[in-house]
Amino acid sequence: MKSTRISQLGFVHHWSIKVLAGGPHQILLILIRKSIPHKQRNRLGLTIHTQKKKKRDIGKANSKWFNFNRIPANTAQGPYYQSMISSIQKSGTGIQPPTPKEIYDVYLNEEVAELKDLIKSFKRQWDEYGVTLMCDSWTGPTRMSIINFLVYYNRRVVFHKSVNASEKIQDANYIESLMDTMVEEIGPQYVVQIITDNGANFKKAGLQLMEKRKTLFWTPCAAHCIDIMLKDIGELDAVKKCVARAQSITKFIYNHHWVHALMQNYVNGEILRPGITRFATNFIALKSLQQKRHGLKAMGSSQEWFESRYSKLSDGKKIEKAILSSRFWETIAEIIKGVEPLYIVLRKVDMDKRPQMPYLKYMLISAREEVRKAFKDDFKADQYVRIIDRRTEVHMDQNIHNAAYYLNPAIQYRYALGTQNNFLTTLRNVIYRLLPNTTEAADALMEGRLFRETIGSFSDVVAVSCRYTMDPGEEKLCIFIINYI
Repeated sequence: MKSTRISQLGFVHHWSIKVLAGGPHQILLILIRKSIPHKQRNRLGLTIHTQKKKKRDIGKANSKWFNFNRIPANTAQGPYYQSMISSIQKSGTGIQPPTPKEIYDVYLNEEVAELKDLIKSFKRQWDEYGVTLMCDSWTGPTRMSIINFLVYYNRRVVFHKSVNASEKIQDANYIESLMDTMVEEIGPQYVVQIITDNGANFKKAGLQLMEKRKTLFWTPCAAHCIDIMLKDIGELDAVKKCVARAQSITKFIYNHHWVHALMQNYVNGEILRPGITRFATNFIALKSLQQKRHGLKAMGSSQEWFESRYSKLSDGKKIEKAILSSRFWETIAEIIKGVEPLYIVLRKVDMDKRPQMPYLKYMLISAREEVRKAFKDDFKADQYVRIIDRRTEVHMDQNIHNAAYYLNPAIQYRYALGTQNNFLTTLRNVIYRLLPNTTEAADALMEGRLFRETIGSFSDVVAVSCRYTMDPGEEKLCIFIINYI
């Protein structure tokens, strides 16, 4: 069809063949041959050829820099890569690139200064929202112990400082001193809450700091609390045996290439392998195993398996017995049903989309009910529920959690919490701690009454219609208490 069109435009047939073999740029040149003088046509061809060559040269130079420095190629999709290229193009030739010293000294310092200015601009909101100081500690493979401090406010997280605590005895006194220093650096008037993990040293340090600084709260990390619940469930005999058997199955399969290949054919993919640390990971692995159970059963009863030498091994026989055991799969299904409600809560509290504190108590209550419904056997249900109750009481039954629960309009009005004395007392205690100024505390208590009794703006038609859908952090009374989680 292209040859016909080209012939109709007045070009000879052998040119049209040459065009088809020459690529899109030559097609362009021939089609405009009659309208462009010969010299201009040559210059146009030269320009296109030059641009293609320059692009290849740039691509090759960039590729070499990425590959030889082992930089992931997908970083080229980042905003700073394109801005760097654009800046180089605008600068023209003859400009020397920055030296390593300039990169790590001059320009890095400028970046730090710019970030500090950006953080200062954020601080204008800290008076209204308050901030949460988050403390995250970890130890690397070289036994270096790092404690990171981050500031959370109004759905934003800002890194504050990293402390190398490798040579320190990380007892409660040291942790308290460190957290106190961070509070002072950030501004004690801004810090409403400190969140740490549930280690005994951090818990003691947090409580000591609350004694010293009367206007802030220490709160254990919700995700870590749920992790501990899952860990306790993982220590139950029935669960531990089931996980151990699942581990033995995956270990045998992945330790033998032929068995692994056979498994891939039957399950059409891979299975996740239970680990030896966090039970949340084991739960995901058990769920993966359950999803592939039909393929695994088919593999265990296949002719290929029976004729293989692996089916004659003692471990192979154990694996076959487990895979073909109905009781094994029933136990996995039971564990998944019992753990999944908690796992859902864990995923939600790890989300950054909205503050989770107003929903935390409700989510734990709901998860507890779902766990009980998951079991036909009351004894097993009681085992799981007792773990949830014990850990909730020890870690999650904090005044600030209960106040946030009370101030969530979706909870307040649905369950008529307004007249429950325990919540009213909790709210007063939180307000008195956060607002030592008696006038401000009195104003907050008055607004609490308006909220509770649906008076004033709380009785507005729009406010009433949004009770069950609006983010609690948008309520004026709630902002200071719950919008920083």
